[in-house]
Order: sequence, then C-alpha cells, then structure tokens
Amino acid sequence: MILLEGALESSMSNSDIFTHVYSRTGNNLKELVYYTTKQDEFMKILNGALEKHDVFPIEINFYEDREWTDFKKVLKDFKKK
Repeated sequence: MILLEGALESSMSNSDIFTHVYSRTGNNLKELVYYTTKQDEFMKILNGALEKHDVFPIEINFYEDREWTDFKKVLKDFKKK
C-alpha cells in the first residue's frame, strides 16, 4: 500500500484532469477517491504513474457524481455536532 500511495502521490499530485478528493482506510481496505470528467485521460495518467511497478491488486470504479454528493456526505459525517 505504501508503494502504491507513493507512486500516486509523486506522479498524480498536480493535474487539471482530476482532483484527489479524499482517502479512506478501514476494514482492510484503502479507498482513494478522485473526481474527473475525463476518464480516459485519468486512466492514462494513472497507468503512467504505475507502469514501473508490479501489478497492484486494485479495483477501479467510475461513478457519475456531478453534484459531489459522495464528498458532501463524507464532510457531513465528520462535521461536529
């Protein structure tokens, strides 16, 4: 996980193609959430960031979330009452 995060952080930190929104860790899982409107370009950048590494056991899912509903829910979950 540390190798994966390092590769992503060093190669994917500055882009106008996507935004790293948040990361979540728990239940033996690590979730990295990015928002993009250009999936093909995002995948090219992601593959380029990981091309010098062995294959990582990751799953990639794309969802349409134009209103950033998922991120708003995460913010609400951490908001003080």
